[in-house]
Amino acid sequence: MKKGIFSLLIFILILLLGVAYANEKASLILHPDVLLGVVDENIYQGATYEGGGYFRALTSDKKVRVEWKEKKREWRLLVKAVEVDVPVRASESDVLSDFYWRKDEKEPWVKFTFLNSSREVARSNKKKETYRIEYKYQPDVNDIPGNYRISLSYNVELYSESDGTWQPVTSDTVSISWQVKTWGIVKVKKTVNLGTIDASIYKNATPEGGGEFGYLESSKNEVFVICNDPDGWILKLSVVDVNYPPRFSSDLLEDFSWKVNGGSYQSGTNLDETAATVDVETRQGSKVYEIGYRYFADLNDIKGEYGIKLKYRLISANNQVKKRDTCQLLWSAQKWILLCGDKNIDLGVLDKSKVSIDSEGHLHFEPLRSLKNPLFVMSNSLEGWVIKLKVLSYSTPPNFEGDLLKDFKWRIRKGKYQSASGLDKKEKKIKEEKKGPLRKVYHIDYRYKPDIDDIQGEYKITLQYSVYPR
Repeated sequence: MKKGIFSLLIFILILLLGVAYANEKASLILHPDVLLGVVDENIYQGATYEGGGYFRALTSDKKVRVEWKEKKREWRLLVKAVEVDVPVRASESDVLSDFYWRKDEKEPWVKFTFLNSSREVARSNKKKETYRIEYKYQPDVNDIPGNYRISLSYNVELYSESDGTWQPVTSDTVSISWQVKTWGIVKVKKTVNLGTIDASIYKNATPEGGGEFGYLESSKNEVFVICNDPDGWILKLSVVDVNYPPRFSSDLLEDFSWKVNGGSYQSGTNLDETAATVDVETRQGSKVYEIGYRYFADLNDIKGEYGIKLKYRLISANNQVKKRDTCQLLWSAQKWILLCGDKNIDLGVLDKSKVSIDSEGHLHFEPLRSLKNPLFVMSNSLEGWVIKLKVLSYSTPPNFEGDLLKDFKWRIRKGKYQSASGLDKKEKKIKEEKKGPLRKVYHIDYRYKPDIDDIQGEYKITLQYSVYPR
């Protein structure tokens, strides 16, 4: 009987000792409220028009101190996320997965995969320990506007040697909070050079004046937009300035057009008065737009420098963000002249049908002719041009004894025929225009007066027309 009572007392004593361990007094000293900061446009660093950049993390470090009244055996400090409070349309799990902590800067960052999943911060047998805990939140564009909070529970546990378990001693909670504002960024390429207008801008020219003006183009110019408004944004395009030579007399914007992401070109007319909508997005995110610019040249593009200053404006759906960036389009025009004429002109064949004898026995030769041969000249010069003519070369049969150039004549339609004699030695001014820009088709008549010296064979004259600015 006495033996049974003694065993019971030992059991009660051990039980009481175990309860005593669980209620050992320890102090857990920490900062209950930690503010990480504010997420706004400054959180996105190094933005480029190609879509480059990165999110800067929100960070803070605070001390956590554990003190025991008496030095005890081994104890440990645990932490777990117990609550996530986010705006209605945000994801709690996404926010939790972007939150990290670590004991000091030499330790790797640790994240909470699930709520109420404890992670060990430290283990010690010292009476006092102080730890510097770093907190980090890695924002992204899915962090919509609102207030965010993660509650962490720190727990101190003491090791029980009697049964090899950890007994809770004390705990406290830390509230980690931050604010997300509506923010957005638009970045565009600052300068785009479309090139230079010269005579090559006119395509498929014909002597009759046919052909068409081409265009200057730059088709792949990035515009980067990022915005966290959950209802998206509007991107608008307008013209804030144009520049051109003083004597330019046309509407620059009528010849300007733009397109987005490989779509059809849209007219730039009135972009200086009414902004065009580039895109409407319906949720938060980021986009890189590919913008094409095109300028259709025409005869009014006189020599000088040209430019259009474009403004891209980002407006969040809730109208809390209005951002802008500008792009300067540049191009130039040279003074140019285009000349186009027929390469080969056949005056015909001298045969007996072109020869007759009058009543007195005199021979009469019918002239060989080619009439209304077109010569197309066009220039953007304000001062007009001068046309000159020269004989580059000529050839006759070996025994020809006549004067080929004296018998060959030309004229600009309705003018007087003039002999080509001497044109092989010096070019001659044949026409002058004193104003421009101008396009004109001249019609040239050629005539050869045969005579008895024109023996059988092939005859050829190579003429060179040259056009010079005045």
